Amino acid sequence: MDKGKISAQQFALIMYLYIIGTAALVQPHTLVSIAGQDAWFSVIIVGIIQLGLITLYLKLGFRYPQQTIIQYGRLLTGKWFGSAIAVVYMFYFLILTAYVLRNIGNFIGSVVLPQTPLVVNMAVILIPAIYGCFLGIEVIGRTGEILFPWAMSGEILFPWAMSVLLLQRCS
Repeated sequence: MDKGKISAQQFALIMYLYIIGTAALVQPHTLVSIAGQDAWFSVIIVGIIQLGLITLYLKLGFRYPQQTIIQYGRLLTGKWFGSAIAVVYMFYFLILTAYVLRNIGNFIGSVVLPQTPLVVNMAVILIPAIYGCFLGIEVIGRTGEILFPWAMSGEILFPWAMSVLLLQRCS
């Protein structure tokens, strides 16, 4: 299996799209249930922490360009402790993927396709993701570059459209 490579910009775009996508579907309910009216402040704090993690990932990636995060994690923390961290890291992302998949499937099932079984909604999301993994990280990086302008336009147009609707409703 050959090792695909993506640029730092592609990695940053993928991370940004992931954060924005999960923030819109996963975080609001959890934040409001815990923080109540102060949930907006929690979003700012989490955003700063996530930017710090992206910066850390990028700096480590530049420092160890020929190694994976698991390889340089073992190098930095030792063979046994690094291996334990790698196992926890992989299980964390496996569980996080299942959690996000379930939340997106529930969202689509409750808002867009209420008559469709949850398994079908989740399969429609999972099949392209598996195919992207099969094609490799380079394809995922290029897809991130293609989707980023669309995500940014949605991020700009959605608040504008909501404000227009609110102004029309008030007048």
